[in-house]
Amino acid sequence: MTLKEKATQHILEIYRDNYDDDKSDEEILAFDPNEYDVDPENFYEDVLYSFFGMGTEVDIQGGTVQELIDQVAARWDGSDIDRDWMENAMPDDF
Repeated sequence: MTLKEKATQHILEIYRDNYDDDKSDEEILAFDPNEYDVDPENFYEDVLYSFFGMGTEVDIQGGTVQELIDQVAARWDGSDIDRDWMENAMPDDF
């Protein structure tokens, strides 16, 4: 599995943990979380800061989930995942 495929898998899981909807993977990838009435800050913080260990160098001003994945995959070396966060957030998935 490539880093982009791993990032996609993790971000889809995080999306589903943050949003209670029945969107397919394809619908999620095409969706812009800023379209919800609720501020998507928690979703972006979970993805970028808590999970992938990235800081403000990633632009989270908007865009689709696929665009977020593209940004993460371009910067992620596969080693910055916060394992404690993963175990606490999604114990059955990892």
